[in-house]
Amino acid sequence: MPITQKQLGAIMPLCKADQWTDPLNAAMERFEINTPTRVAAFLAQLAHESTETTRRCGRSGFRHRLPPRLT
Repeated sequence: MPITQKQLGAIMPLCKADQWTDPLNAAMERFEINTPTRVAAFLAQLAHESTETTRRCGRSGFRHRLPPRLT
């Protein structure tokens, strides 16, 4: 169930849909995100975590803050 650039732009207005549509469709196919419910959940989570694809943070950029030690 591939998504179109028009659909992606409507779902995530800040997203550069022309750059993201093909990679997202490939990822959804690879990981069997192939029902309307799965697609909706995946895109909602992606939009939330990436601020509509305007922010990316891979493993090397991840900053984990540990809680302060209790003494």
